[in-house]
Order: sequence, then structure tokens, then C-alpha cells
Amino acid sequence: MSFSIETLLKRAPRDTLHRVEQVKARLNTSIRRLLREETALKLSGGGDGDDRTSVPVRLVPGAPRRLIGRRFDDVTGLGVTLAPYQHTLRRVQESLDALEPALSALMARTDGRALVGDRASHVDPVRELAAHLLAEATKADLVRWALEVDEDVLGVYEYGCIDVFPESCVELYWGVIGLCAGWLGTPVEDLAAVVLAHELAHAYTHLGRDIDGRRWDVNAFQDSDHALKEGLAQYYTARVCRRLSAQLPGCWAVYETLLPYQPAPYRTHVAWLADYTPEEVRYAMLAVRREARGSLEDFERRLAAARRAMRGDGDRA
Repeated sequence: MSFSIETLLKRAPRDTLHRVEQVKARLNTSIRRLLREETALKLSGGGDGDDRTSVPVRLVPGAPRRLIGRRFDDVTGLGVTLAPYQHTLRRVQESLDALEPALSALMARTDGRALVGDRASHVDPVRELAAHLLAEATKADLVRWALEVDEDVLGVYEYGCIDVFPESCVELYWGVIGLCAGWLGTPVEDLAAVVLAHELAHAYTHLGRDIDGRRWDVNAFQDSDHALKEGLAQYYTARVCRRLSAQLPGCWAVYETLLPYQPAPYRTHVAWLADYTPEEVRYAMLAVRREARGSLEDFERRLAAARRAMRGDGDRA
């Protein structure tokens, strides 16, 4: 059986739009503030503020053009129906396993056996049913199917051919977010926050002004390595999600859950998080922006140079 993205979108929870709207209203300003602090770049022309309309966030129905026309083949209707319940089915299995010691203790007591009766025999059939349903659900790896496009599909940073704000915006595909949240077993709000942070990170790394008022030239940005642009967006997404934990505790967990499903360019930043300081990453980013160079290789050379310069001769080996 084959399913189109348009067919799958009809299965998105009905309250998804409202929930994504709430995330936008609640976190748009906070995420922009954190990105300003992390990147030391500003979208606004000056002052401490940041005009939220400079790169507006729009909630868009349907799917991005990268997904239109794609079909998910060789999967049963049962698999698609059960896919959103994978997390629930795993929790059923884990809960039954955790309950085993209590049941054993009860069955060792006369009053415990009276309480449980013959209902203890129901546990194994329920466990088997959960395993059977989970096996069917996992046949439809819909998250990997959606994300293997190797482009942003949950949201998109759109920009025009000139360096002006009216040409730029962030679009959140709330239906796709709702679907993927269900398939991952994560709250819609947490996934929407991660997507919003990622797309705004694209806007800041591209259009954000440095201390000298310079941005990344639009043509240079467009021609830059995909892995570099996604690596930078993911790096700052990770930094922001860490800091959002007080407002949205599940945000970091969803960022980590999503990562293994994403193509290689979306994981370029993992080593940067582990091996380099934010100051070193920022230095390398500003260097490639200023010189209108956009290769991942050049960025990582700059990153290594920043590390040597900022940590002294002792780290030059």
C-alpha cells in the first residue's frame, strides 16, 4: 500500500494548529532573545530590541514543496494507523515489566492472591498484544521517511534574492509537525519549539548583523555548503534548547530524539558542541560570513584556528 503526504496530513490531531500557535505566541520572543545572546547577532537595525516582524513566523497548512508528491510505499494501513502509538505501546511493555515484582509478591500471600484472583493471567496476553501491535507500528518508519529529504520539512526559512527583511520569513508546517510529534511519541509543543528555534537560527546566522553591521551576503549564503548552513542552525538550536529547559522542560529531549532521524548534514554540529567553545564557533562563523566563504572545510579550519588562538600555545600540538 502507498500513502501520500497529503493523505497522512489528514491524520494530524485536530488541535495541532492551536498548539503550535501557542508555542509561537509563548516562545517566539524568548527564542529570538537567546539567539541574539548566543550568536551576538541582531536582526534589528539597532538598540536592544528585535523587531519580530523583521523575519515573521507564519503557520502554514499542508506540506513544504520538498514533500509534495512523495509517497510512502510498502507499508500497511495498520502500520500507519499504529505509528503514532509506538511510544504508548513501549510504555505499556515497560509498565508491565515493572509490575512483575509486585505481582509476584502479591501471589506469595494469601490475601494478595485473593486480591488478584485469576487476573494475573491477563498480564502476559496484554504484553503479547502490545508487542504484536508495536511490531506492526514500527514497520512504518514515517519520521525517517519524512526527514530523509535532506532539507528542512517541518519548517522552512525562506529568503529572497536581496538582503532585505521583506524577502525573508519562517514558515512552520504545523500539520507535518503534528504528524511527526505523534510518530515520535513527543508533545507537539516540544517539537514545534525545536523547529522554531532551528528556522530562526537560519535567519540569525544569515541576516543577523554583527558588531560592524555586516550580514552574510545573500548570494554567498545561498551558495554555501548545505552541511555548513544546517550545522550552524543545528548548533544554535541545541544551545537554545538547553537554555529553554526552564520554560519547556521537554525541548532538549525532543531535540535529541529527533537527531538520529536527520540526515548527516544535520549532525555536522555534534563535534562542535563537544569540542569547541561558543566563542570559538562564533569566531569561525563570523570569519566565513565576512569573507563570503561558505565551505564546511573552510569553516572547520577557522574553528581549529580559533581554538588555538583562544586556548594558547599549550593546545597547538
